[in-house]
Amino acid sequence: MAPAALVLLLISCSLAAPNGAAGARLSDDSILIMSGEWERVDRAGSTLIRIPLRSAPWRFLYPERSAGQVSYRAAVALPGPGEYWLSLPHPENLSRVSVDGATLFRRSANRVGRTPPPLRFTASGNGATIELVVEGGDRLLESPPAQGSFILLGTPERIFDFRVGTAALVVFFTAFFAVAGVLALSLRLGRDGNRNLPVLAAWAFALSAYYAFRGSPWLRLAPFADGVLERGLIAANALQISLLGLLFSTIAPGGLPKAARIFAMVLPMPFALAAALPFVPAAPLSSAAQVALVIAGIVLFVGVLRNAAQGASCSRLILPASLMAAAAFVARIPLRDSVLSSLAIEPAGVVVLWLAALSASLQEVCDAFDAASHLGSYVEGLETSMGRFIPREFLDELQKAGVVDLKLGDHVRREMTIFFSDIRSFTSLSERLTPEENFRFVNSYLARMVPVIKERGGFVDKYIGDAIMALFPGRTAADDAVAAAVEMQKRVIEYNRHRANSGYAPIAMGVGIHTGDLMLGVVGVDERMENTVVSDSVNLASRLQAIAKAFNLGIVISEQCFKTLTDPGSYHYRFFGKVRVMGKAAPVSIFEILDGLDPALFDRKMRANTFFEQGMLSYYGKDFPDAMFHFRKALELVPEDGAVRFYLETCMSKTRA
Repeated sequence: MAPAALVLLLISCSLAAPNGAAGARLSDDSILIMSGEWERVDRAGSTLIRIPLRSAPWRFLYPERSAGQVSYRAAVALPGPGEYWLSLPHPENLSRVSVDGATLFRRSANRVGRTPPPLRFTASGNGATIELVVEGGDRLLESPPAQGSFILLGTPERIFDFRVGTAALVVFFTAFFAVAGVLALSLRLGRDGNRNLPVLAAWAFALSAYYAFRGSPWLRLAPFADGVLERGLIAANALQISLLGLLFSTIAPGGLPKAARIFAMVLPMPFALAAALPFVPAAPLSSAAQVALVIAGIVLFVGVLRNAAQGASCSRLILPASLMAAAAFVARIPLRDSVLSSLAIEPAGVVVLWLAALSASLQEVCDAFDAASHLGSYVEGLETSMGRFIPREFLDELQKAGVVDLKLGDHVRREMTIFFSDIRSFTSLSERLTPEENFRFVNSYLARMVPVIKERGGFVDKYIGDAIMALFPGRTAADDAVAAAVEMQKRVIEYNRHRANSGYAPIAMGVGIHTGDLMLGVVGVDERMENTVVSDSVNLASRLQAIAKAFNLGIVISEQCFKTLTDPGSYHYRFFGKVRVMGKAAPVSIFEILDGLDPALFDRKMRANTFFEQGMLSYYGKDFPDAMFHFRKALELVPEDGAVRFYLETCMSKTRA
């Protein structure tokens, strides 16, 4: 039978089952819950007494016991002759059970007995007289134990269904809280930092123990006296109230002052400990525990109300659930003879409260997750923004995951190709522009140049006004840098066409490239750091760019860069000569790359290159008149060639000397 079907069966049985004993009538389609008036016969005579389904709150801890033999009798009306069952929840307190004078059960000498199956009897008419007998020292029926006194009468089918339904509810709520505790612990293991979930798990385990002690008649199968089970019940209840106080303190710490929260948590604990001590008298313990738990419950409820008044988000769940749980507990007093109230309403109210506490705890987890998600988005955005200032490639070279990992002094040694470029006569150009126009011009220029560097595998290390310093790592760094420089020269030509259409003067760009070792790292102070590249190779690349500017050349590369090219013959180039560069003791051989120039200028330089090369041979052979002849021929073809003019003037100077 499915759990949902069992619960529906229990509800239907409890709603249809009448309560009553003496003079009650059993219908065909129901069972009779035999609480109510019974005839009690003892040495004092015969009296009518009321046997409740459950005892009043906490009275089970000091039960009334018989001074001698006591008989309980009830005559009930039956639908007719036939087989019936009489179900007794705990007959170990009964010495004999009989129907119409026929004994159905007799207790053995051992007072702790086992719960027998339902007692069967056959009625010959439309009525039966049931007699229950207790001996001296036994618990009186008007003082039932914590598990209740479900004395049931009915047909075998209906008794079976009812017992299965009640057992299913007890098992359901006991197992629910046990599983809930495991769930809360598993959620805690999956989410560090949430303090609510371990307390919520402990509270669920305490609730599971509480409902096992209070609702399960099968615990009485164990060879324990009534007092052991009942003390276990009060201990579990006190513990779960204390844990509830701790849970509320972690979920909504602002609801009560700290002293009040500690009071609500600590007050029930001594009673949980005292219940485990057999020498503590049960009667005063039960009375004191009842008062303590009521006070603790009121303090916690006040805390929930204060949280609601303060607008705490958790109060939206906790306050309604607390009201429902409190109503379910209060309903036990007027409805203690209701099976549905005893086994379903109260634990259902606690289930609602536990689920609300779980939701509030998970809301905290969700809020933390949302905050972490927003923080992650912010950090991601910050990393993206910082990446605009510090290249991702720079971090990769230093093997750093992000900007936040950078520390002052981080550095690494690498062999790279260093690239410097700038705009010719930028100072005079910028003097004719307003500051706003200057910024628009520089950004427009960089927007065309920088993508070329990235496309060729390089990255910009820094901008120095209109100048660009870029680095090219890898085995093909020299080829990548030269290819980027050639492409940038072509884009300058395209950019000049656009400028001409807008009425602006054309611009020219020079590039210096060198390949060598460098130190790449972080310099500065703790308050202000900067990524940079430090080495003699960087200085040389900068000097080469200055030479390109001084001699009106397009692309100038060092001998080291030239030798590193995969196929130097794939470029049009000319040997510029050996030049003394500031900071270098020995002269540096440099080359000019002619690719990328305007087609007309490229054609003139290629025709002039024959004369230039012959002039360079004569120059280094110290045949200055012959060198002058060839340089003049080259200058006639390219009057703006600063390199040719330099060598011609040098030869003339040496000839005069």
